[in-house]
Order: sequence, then structure tokens, then C-alpha cells
Amino acid sequence: MRRDSLTLTALLALATSTSFAAEQPPHSANPPRAEAAVDAMLAAMGGREAWADARGYRVEAMHYLAEEARPFRNEILLDFREPRLRIRGDRADGPRINIIDLDGVGEPAGWRLVEGRPVAMTEQERTDQRAWWHANVYRSLHRLARRDPALGVGWTEDGRLRVLEDGQSLLWFRLNHANEPVAFGSGNAAAADATIFGPLVQYDSLKFPSFSVRDGGRWRAIIVRFDVDPALDDAQFDERAMVR
Repeated sequence: MRRDSLTLTALLALATSTSFAAEQPPHSANPPRAEAAVDAMLAAMGGREAWADARGYRVEAMHYLAEEARPFRNEILLDFREPRLRIRGDRADGPRINIIDLDGVGEPAGWRLVEGRPVAMTEQERTDQRAWWHANVYRSLHRLARRDPALGVGWTEDGRLRVLEDGQSLLWFRLNHANEPVAFGSGNAAAADATIFGPLVQYDSLKFPSFSVRDGGRWRAIIVRFDVDPALDDAQFDERAMVR
């Protein structure tokens, strides 16, 4: 009877230990909790307060795509607090521009530049663009900094910091020893499908990666400039901005 009791106690201890380990990054004997890891990551990227106060960003980058004959300039303007964004890519066959302004005032607005003139997006295109805005990695950092109650954090089994929204995986980060993000993935993307981040560079009050690489190197973006809190007035997201 005593031997059975000891065996049961040992099994319960093993189960408890295994359960705890599954919740923690396995690469450290004393890993930080997920909330502490978020604090450390934000500190490494300019500070929680700076990310919380930021209203949006503009990034200019040179894109190198395997299917493109030459690199091209790409610009993204994104509002953290309202579903508004503008993307322009100056490709070899002409500029490609998308604008959405889905702030709920009037009809949902979204445009694409087609043969030099703005054309209304389809409902599916608007939905896809809004989903991209919603899960944008830098907007997610802003929401984490503001302690958005819809977000939670945890760990994957291989030690990636996972961000959850309403219990569903929104995105994840891989951190280095300095608590900087070196890779991220959207939703439940596998580690092998990560976007790789270059070393962080200071722009205004925040730090951003110097480059991004994904799809085995078939998609590469070398950052030229980030602007924190650029002009985010309505005129920036008007379809007339496409043809200025």
C-alpha cells in the first residue's frame, strides 16, 4: 500500500512538472512570465510609454521580391487607432496603391489605383485589408503597450511569445537574449514561416527592425525610414491622394 502511495505521489509530481514546463519557454530554467517578457520587449524597442502614446507610423522601404525584375520603393502609412492605411508600391509596371478608411463614418471606403484612377475595392478586398491592419505587428505592439484588455499573452512550446486576442492566436514573437524581437508570425503560423527581423534601429522615440525577410528570402524589405506619428488627417486617406 505504501509503495502504491509513493508511486502515485511521484506520478502526480511528474504530471505537475510536465504541465508547468509546457507553459514556459523550455530554453531557460527560470524563464520570465509572459507579461514580464512583454515589458522587456517594449523596453528594448523604445519603452512602453512611447509605444502607448504613438498614434501611427509611416515606413519607407526598398522591396526585393524574387518575382520582380528590380527592387522598388514601398511606403505604408498606418493609423494605430482607426482602421485607416495607405500602401504605395512603385513597381516596374507602374504604381500600385491601396487606401482604406473604415472608421465607420458613412460607407466603408477602400480604393485601388487602376490605370491611373481610383477604383472602389470589393467587399472582400476591404475585409482583407482591414484584417491586415488589425493584426499589423506594430499596431499590436501599440495595443500591448496600452494593455488592451482584449489581448492576452502566453508561450508556445518552443519558447515563442504568443499574443492572443479573445483566446485566439493573433501573432507571436521570437525574442533574443536582449529581449528584442528577431522574428514574428501571424496567427498560428509555424516557426518555419516566420518573418525575420534585422537589428533594431532608433527612429524618433521608437526602435524598429532594420530589415525584414520571409518566404525563404524570396521577399526582402530594407528599411529606409520610419516616421512615428506622421500626418494622419483625413486627406491622407482620401482616394484623391492616389493621383496627386
